[in-house]
Amino acid sequence: MLQHFQELWALRHFLGALIALDLNSRYRGSIIGLGWSVAQPLAMAVVLCCVFQTLFGMNTSDFGPRLLAGLSMWAFITTCAIGGCTAFLSNVAFIKQRRSPGTLYPLRVVGAAAVHLLITLTVSVIANAAFNGPSKLIGLLWILPIAVLLVVIGWLIAICLSYAHAYFRDTAHLVDILLQVAFYLSPILYPLSLLEGRGIGWIVKYNPFGAIVEGLRAPLLCYPSAPTGVYFSILATVVLLGSLAIYLTVKYEHRVVFRV
Repeated sequence: MLQHFQELWALRHFLGALIALDLNSRYRGSIIGLGWSVAQPLAMAVVLCCVFQTLFGMNTSDFGPRLLAGLSMWAFITTCAIGGCTAFLSNVAFIKQRRSPGTLYPLRVVGAAAVHLLITLTVSVIANAAFNGPSKLIGLLWILPIAVLLVVIGWLIAICLSYAHAYFRDTAHLVDILLQVAFYLSPILYPLSLLEGRGIGWIVKYNPFGAIVEGLRAPLLCYPSAPTGVYFSILATVVLLGSLAIYLTVKYEHRVVFRV
């Protein structure tokens, strides 16, 4: 594995150029450019805040930043998952031209998504400070470590799904359905306390996506720490994804060129 990371490091400039190309292609000719990465979750958060405040009397000052942070993390996870499925197929020309680490192209997907993640997490903390006081700006200190952990998780997800989709082309469609289900089983639209009050808090404990969002959102927004079980769930998710990613890379890295 050490040699694998050395090869990745040697290609860091190539990777950076690919990520820059993705971002430039996406926002070429746009007036606000990267601002669109904030506009989508922000618009959705505003609409949902209005709906939930009207229907359930939710406190906007607490619910708004919580929702925006959750949507930001979820958008990153879904981008890594869906983009990871086609990571090899989208880079066939490079894969067939030269030998490169199998984890390089999933990392391309994650790298572009990480730029959007950093922007939206920063906006979430600023929104929290605007609603609940400048003391909440301390959450800015958590952005980088949380983003790094999310990037690792997103990279592992993208690696696993890139190999799965190369061998089973229905993977992307199945993942799309599973992500829609997981969204409503995660505490993004509603707080964990609401689930616990209805006796279904276990959904978060055994839902890795819910645990990731709930566990990492708490320090970012200066909320009380999530239950210990949530962090054990995050740790278990990283270990399992990491083990699977290593296995798939070792076994299929040199064969995937024949499947794309």
